[in-house]
Amino acid sequence: MAYGAGWSSPARCRYATVADWVYKHPTIINPNVASSSSAPMCATGNSGGSAAIAYAAYEYRLDSELAMIEPTSGPVMSRIDQGCSPCSSSVQGNVCPGSNNNPNLCYESADATIIDEAYQSPGASSPTPCTDARNGNPGLDSSALLLSDSILYAGGNHTVAMPNTTLKILFADNDSSNAVAEGTVFEGLVLPSSSSPTPPYACLAGVQHDIPSFSIGAQTIANDIIQYCK
Repeated sequence: MAYGAGWSSPARCRYATVADWVYKHPTIINPNVASSSSAPMCATGNSGGSAAIAYAAYEYRLDSELAMIEPTSGPVMSRIDQGCSPCSSSVQGNVCPGSNNNPNLCYESADATIIDEAYQSPGASSPTPCTDARNGNPGLDSSALLLSDSILYAGGNHTVAMPNTTLKILFADNDSSNAVAEGTVFEGLVLPSSSSPTPPYACLAGVQHDIPSFSIGAQTIANDIIQYCK
């Protein structure tokens, strides 16, 4: 399970590197199984963890190794350029009917600050490309920079083909962050395997952003992995 916000350019390859190693060394993980008959590799992660998994599956092409992924509350880095834009400029309709979700793609101020840190040297407090763009003062070429670091870095309506990976996304009805909006963009452009549920997402009532911390969230994730990790 990936859980957290270590998504930045130098760091987001770390999860992909570990996942790839696990996939290629099944007998080290479990000496009791033959490498030719190892179990399928599946992954789930919440919020920043959902982004780590999506980067691994798409940008690092681990979709050939990941039999099933379940991003929850995200992926929150689907379109960083739109997240780092004024809240009034990027509105995404909610997929969860009757929810209390924020329809805007923009990040909260605190989250924008975290994104800024990915572009700063250790101990520095600048530059602040996400915060500046979010406040309506984008730097030169900042939109292109932020798009290039997004999961959906091709932009526009470019679809993402992952024919070998079953996809299931969980959203929380009471998530007030931009996670549902960003996750909706991802869900709308990904073409997963035919074994994915239709639609490839579900909304959990009475649950907030930290889905695994709620009993219904944790149980739903467990049930989904049992059902789809094949």
